Amino acid sequence: MKSGDFLKQPLVDGDDVIGMLSLVEQSIQEGDWKSAKKQINQAKEGFLTVQKRVQFSVEKNELNQIGTSLNRAIGFIDVHDQGGAKAEIEEIKFAWEGLGK
Repeated sequence: MKSGDFLKQPLVDGDDVIGMLSLVEQSIQEGDWKSAKKQINQAKEGFLTVQKRVQFSVEKNELNQIGTSLNRAIGFIDVHDQGGAKAEIEEIKFAWEGLGK
């Protein structure tokens, strides 16, 4: 399962999930919900790209956890809930760090 740690790293344009989440956090902090919505959707697309790469190298429940948290973050951003969105983003980052280890 160690290859998942390598395969989750950004390899092509648009799959830097953690980098995109940092932009989302910044937009949320600034109250720019329109940008946050666009960026979280880009992060989800990036995750779907990475998911295809790592699906045989990591536990399925780890991928499901990240996908679920991304969907929750999208919901919180839709209703402009700063606390909920930030909590889900932190959950994603924590799960991402453990992905493939």
